[in-house]
Amino acid sequence: MCLVAMEEQKPGKQDNEDAIRDAKCALLRHVHPPTLEDCVVGQYVGYRKEPMVKENSYTPTFAVIRLFVDNDRWRGVSFILLAGKGLDEKSVKVDVIFREDALSDRNEKKSLVKKQQQRQQQLKLTIGIQPQPYICFRTLASHEKHSAMGEKRHSVQQSKMIWNFEKSNDDSYSKLVYDAIQGRSSSFVRDDELRLSWTIFTPLLHRLEHVEPYPYEFGSKGPLQAHKILDLNDNNKDFRRSKL
Repeated sequence: MCLVAMEEQKPGKQDNEDAIRDAKCALLRHVHPPTLEDCVVGQYVGYRKEPMVKENSYTPTFAVIRLFVDNDRWRGVSFILLAGKGLDEKSVKVDVIFREDALSDRNEKKSLVKKQQQRQQQLKLTIGIQPQPYICFRTLASHEKHSAMGEKRHSVQQSKMIWNFEKSNDDSYSKLVYDAIQGRSSSFVRDDELRLSWTIFTPLLHRLEHVEPYPYEFGSKGPLQAHKILDLNDNNKDFRRSKL
């Protein structure tokens, strides 16, 4: 999240390893501590039967969380982080979904059907990291058609551009070891960045100790309750389950 949202370096500032980590810390200082309403945790069915796991374990194997950054660039924009075990796919990627206003034709009389179609055809930039690195950009393009009467008609359809990159034979740990040998520190977390991260998440982690995770089937997309956060058009926040 920090690498995606951090500010670019100011002109004249030295481009070095600490400059990147300084920018990450500057962003974290503006992150609001999340509440239970901003988080859904799950546990795949059968986890409590795993070796060394308690029968009444509340340990999550899935989590999705919504964060907000209170600065001029990102105020009002939600950052959604999702991670889990036993899901339908194993991948690491970043999705940048552009605001619906960017798709709007400024016509306030659009039908509900058209609005729903636009939501399904959002402008989205995807950066794939693992297992295959790629960049995918989905955009809306206007296509001209001619009717049987010769009339010109325009329709908006989703277009997709994909750039694939050669997959490295080195795993992530090998790269970290190589960076350490070369003295490159930007890939490592600095102590102040670590403290800021714990400051943001510690209050929520304490409260989650009393929250039973939602169950989900192994090999699925996670608990259905997570859709409340993943659906950017749903403002209903009443999805907590707590024993507090």
